[in-house]
Amino acid sequence: MRLAAERLIALVRAAVLGEFDCGDLFRDFDAESENRILKLAKPQDLAHLLLLGAERLGVNFSAEVKRALDGERMTAVYRHVGLRGELSSILDTLEGAGIDHLPLKGSVIRAFYPEPWMRTSCDIDILVREEDLKRARELLESELEYKYVSMGNHDISLESPGGVHLELHYRPLNDYVLDDYDKPLADLFGTLCLQNGYSHRYEMPPEYFYYYHVAHMAKHYVNGGSGVRTVLDLYILLKNDPDLPQKSGELLKLGGLLAFEENARLLSNVWFESGEHTDLTRDMENFIVYSGVYGDVKNMIAVRRGGGKGKLGYLITRAFPPYEIMCDVYPSLVGKRLLMPAYWVRRLFGIVFTPGKFKRSIKEIKTNSALSEKEMKRVASSVEKLGLRCK
Repeated sequence: MRLAAERLIALVRAAVLGEFDCGDLFRDFDAESENRILKLAKPQDLAHLLLLGAERLGVNFSAEVKRALDGERMTAVYRHVGLRGELSSILDTLEGAGIDHLPLKGSVIRAFYPEPWMRTSCDIDILVREEDLKRARELLESELEYKYVSMGNHDISLESPGGVHLELHYRPLNDYVLDDYDKPLADLFGTLCLQNGYSHRYEMPPEYFYYYHVAHMAKHYVNGGSGVRTVLDLYILLKNDPDLPQKSGELLKLGGLLAFEENARLLSNVWFESGEHTDLTRDMENFIVYSGVYGDVKNMIAVRRGGGKGKLGYLITRAFPPYEIMCDVYPSLVGKRLLMPAYWVRRLFGIVFTPGKFKRSIKEIKTNSALSEKEMKRVASSVEKLGLRCK
């Protein structure tokens, strides 16, 4: 599958960055080769880029696959137009109500791409002050008919009548995933700048936006994989401003992400320029490419087990999560640590009697049982070399 991974990256590179000499990478390209690339691209949400990349590299997909990939490209364009309109409505509503707000993630990064539709996303992310969260939610529910879905450790989920998912953040990052990584953003609104022409719409200084992207990438990485798209995002940001690592150096040091950022940057150079792999970037490539846009269960278990937990210890931790994680699932538990046993029982009943959750839990138990010590230690060693310290 390594050849399929190299071909996928080459097609994505050509689509976003333009034609380049890929040598004989696509020699002996046949139907099986097509299927292998599609198998990797779809979980990474990159299928919409394949046809453009193929056109630029002179790669001939079959007529059937071309039609499917053209449909993926058109879907990405329509998706972008819909999200753009919805984002504009949300931001204008918050601005009109005098609520300070900050667009995050894909809605900002896609502006750096040659065409904004190239950078897909499944939802909209916006940060508001914690004290404004209730008012912002009520405003979006009344003005734009959003419906409340759930509340987490750092955001609440809302859904529009048309099915657009909005994550309304009241903190930029989960505070229980990695040691120290949330520290540089503890007083984020104190570092922001107002966007030109607005009184309540903010933007991050470049070094903070870069740090936020690296931190968000690291969070997903230890949860099973960050996706090829995050590495491409990193490269696009660096292409726009090569000095970002130096500008954000103190933030990366404070957040404990210097080693991770350096190696993620090296990997982006391997994929999208002509850099050479190291053993660590090769490990990162394997970890990211084969685990989909949001990572996979086996990677997540390997990372968690790498912290010293055996198979049984991992299962106990998953069945009875610590207080911080339980508060993420059940915000009503905050400040009521003595009620933890009752909430554990509530959680277990919720898993057993919810078919989807129960099925995922069984899969996780089986994966944990099948994961070898050798595989776990390989992942754990890589995570340690990247300087990522899970809580």
